[in-house]
Amino acid sequence: MSELPSRGVVFWPVGTGDSTTVIVDDEVVLQVDLHDMAKADDDNNPEVPVVDRLADALPQVDGKPYLAVFALTHADKDHCLGFADLLGQVQIGELWSTPRLRELWRPSPAETH
Repeated sequence: MSELPSRGVVFWPVGTGDSTTVIVDDEVVLQVDLHDMAKADDDNNPEVPVVDRLADALPQVDGKPYLAVFALTHADKDHCLGFADLLGQVQIGELWSTPRLRELWRPSPAETH
């Protein structure tokens, strides 16, 4: 099991990109950006599987790991890689992102019908 400090900041070793966890207290944890790659699951790789570590270490709410906030600084792939996995494993209270994200978003054909 992964452990987070009781209060502070964790700069995850993810190679190129950013993944920073801010621990306010034992109930409030924020994730700023995410760069989680499948190759990080290899124990011989220096990069870590951030989503798995968070899922193990976050406080539980209704039996599921709870992340109070996910903040996306900008929509480059190296700042949001693994977000679908995070959504599958963790309950997220709030999403924070730049308003520019709405300008970049394009609905898929399925969403327009």
